[in-house]
Amino acid sequence: MPAIEVPRPARPPGSRLLEPPFRQAQGPSASREVFAGQSAGVRWTVQAGSDHAGRINTFVTRIHRGATATSGVTGSPPRDGQFVSMWIGRASGLPPFLVLRTIPEVTYVTAVLASGDRRPVALSPVIEDLGLRFGAAPLPEEDPLASMEIGNRLRRGTQIIDLWRPPGRLGPAALRGC
Repeated sequence: MPAIEVPRPARPPGSRLLEPPFRQAQGPSASREVFAGQSAGVRWTVQAGSDHAGRINTFVTRIHRGATATSGVTGSPPRDGQFVSMWIGRASGLPPFLVLRTIPEVTYVTAVLASGDRRPVALSPVIEDLGLRFGAAPLPEEDPLASMEIGNRLRRGTQIIDLWRPPGRLGPAALRGC
């Protein structure tokens, strides 16, 4: 899926909120915008770069109903057979926000919520110098992420990553053993 062309969120006068702390860093791959999108009334931009140790710095700025927040993480890209690394950002006035870093072979990701609702996660094109794709999606506050389905060119079928299983899905036999 190609990246969605969305205007970059405007910065309030005098605000430095949207400037990631590593923006001035010089190194193998200085931070820059790698992906932008819009879904469920939330606009976002993802910035990424790498440091001298090969760690990937990833920040997401999101805007929803006048609230703006930037959050991020520094860490290793997916490795040792992993397809994705992920985190969920939370900020006051904004819905939870899922951010992914994936290997280039990932072709789609679907977020499966506790209710069973399924939400496709938008993916960037491959960012060649980082060797990654980035994914992003707002999540509903009242319906937590339960699992992710990941399609890729390396294996046939879909890989499922279970993150959380709601208590209501346990059968009576499982509850008797508690």
